[in-house]
Amino acid sequence: MPNVESHAIYAEIMPSDALECKRALLETELHLLNILKTLLTVKELRRIEFKAKAEARVKMKEVVDGINKILFDLPISEALKYAPKLTPEKEAKKKPVEDELTKKEAKEKSRIEAELLEIKRKLEQLNI
Repeated sequence: MPNVESHAIYAEIMPSDALECKRALLETELHLLNILKTLLTVKELRRIEFKAKAEARVKMKEVVDGINKILFDLPISEALKYAPKLTPEKEAKKKPVEDELTKKEAKEKSRIEAELLEIKRKLEQLNI
């Protein structure tokens, strides 16, 4: 079997075609980075939404506990003697909520921004 490297075939690429391909590649990379940036924003918004839902759950539990405590403290009338008895529940333990981005996510965001600026600069150079 002959050596493949010794039988290599070369093709000539015209400078205009090379420039067009380079421009298309840079634009594709630009679009992919914009998509990645959007996905990171969506991820951040989902985390904020999750935290808001968790806080709402805790507040609803506090309201229910408050209502149950009020009902427990009220005197029992004849009509309520046969109603199910309610007891105040223990307060839900709260965990601190972080609102800041983690260092890794902030670093990733700044890296993407830098790449976007570099690609835009290269595209401007190609258009000149």
